[in-house]
Amino acid sequence: MEGKKKSLVESFNSAIKGIISALKSERNLRIHFTAATLVLLASLLLKISKIEFLILLIVITIVIVSELFNTVTERVIDLITDRFHPLAKLAKDISAGAVLISSISSVIIGYIIFFKHPFLLEIRDPVILRIKRMPHYITFSIIIFLAFFVIFLKGITGKEKFISGGFPSGHTAFAFSVATLTFFTSKNFLLFILTLILAVMVGESRIRLGIHSLSEVIAGAIFGILITTLLFQIFG
Repeated sequence: MEGKKKSLVESFNSAIKGIISALKSERNLRIHFTAATLVLLASLLLKISKIEFLILLIVITIVIVSELFNTVTERVIDLITDRFHPLAKLAKDISAGAVLISSISSVIIGYIIFFKHPFLLEIRDPVILRIKRMPHYITFSIIIFLAFFVIFLKGITGKEKFISGGFPSGHTAFAFSVATLTFFTSKNFLLFILTLILAVMVGESRIRLGIHSLSEVIAGAIFGILITTLLFQIFG
């Protein structure tokens, strides 16, 4: 027997309820929504062209829809079976792969749109030129300083085990520091993208393994990027 057909308002309510439910349960979707919000705010502040804004909207939509479909795939598979099956794992992996591809594409497109903006060029080009002229030992000094900084923070926040757990995530801080160093010192954009993806994967793995919370990983990423950039400026 068919159920009662939903009205248009009820259909909208169901759709919104589904999105909210996914946001509450899926960490990665919350990250995508936060990133999308920041990107849209930046696009308004920098006054990019209408075409560029539309491209950003399309890319953001693709990433979020991919993540929603990934969530649906995982839920349906978990509903069908609670046992491990190679095909079930493969389906989840392929779905996650679709999200990864769309995310990488969005990063590349965002880079092309934002980093060619005249306002950012005025800030970026002198900084990059200045950093490229620095001696190589400064890179090593930054890594050492970052290590002491992470240990210091873990010490004052009451974490006895410096290698595992605590605030902030040291592994994530080092990974994003390396990505930042690659961005400033390498002419190979593909290499920078690869190191950035690896840094994100490091942070995600620390959360997935239960070693760090999301806030600890985000803090590690922020410290890694800011400290690396700041020390380059000071030593330069």
